[in-house]
Amino acid sequence: MKGIPFSEPMFHSVIKGMKIQTRRIINPQPDFLSDNYKWAKKYNGEVILPKYGVSDICYIKEPYCQDCEEVEEEHATIRQWNGKYLYKYSGDELKADKYSPFGKWKSPRFMPEDAARYFIEITEVRAENVCEISDEDCFAEGIIANDWECEGSYHCVNSGHVYGWDKQCNHGDGNIEYKTPREAFASLFNEVYGKNAFEQMPWVWVISFRLLDQKP
Repeated sequence: MKGIPFSEPMFHSVIKGMKIQTRRIINPQPDFLSDNYKWAKKYNGEVILPKYGVSDICYIKEPYCQDCEEVEEEHATIRQWNGKYLYKYSGDELKADKYSPFGKWKSPRFMPEDAARYFIEITEVRAENVCEISDEDCFAEGIIANDWECEGSYHCVNSGHVYGWDKQCNHGDGNIEYKTPREAFASLFNEVYGKNAFEQMPWVWVISFRLLDQKP
């Protein structure tokens, strides 16, 4: 089973059902797309296929750590893995200290399937230019309407920041504000992929999914 990572704020949006779509930059960037946008190609003949396919079940990767407990031996007390895991995105406190092999968060990149607690099913995959995103797809990406007094505002939460559109609204919390859902998504995309990533108009895989109720 393949794993798929999300940033911490997007992870929480996924498990709350607010985010049901993600865009991943196609690498390498294609010269052209197939007629049905299911694959991409370079002029040298290299076919570029998406990493995830329709009906794939994927586990969500997140920072984790093996939990442990103290075990009394004849002349010492040792820490031993108890078969459970701790999860950074849940605010779990590590029980191990710096001298224990269990004392550090492990990168989501290396998370094994058996440590995962959330799973998604891929429902659609297509290719498009990131700048073609619609308002509807912005909402599927986790952009939501603000509940502020400013009428018609949009935002998403990423890295602790809220993105809204009405620059006349000052909420005193340093929010970066934009006029449309698309501009809010562009800011999110740039946080994930780097400054001006959206403005460079890369081709992306658009991956739609649904969160599974239980481990498959």
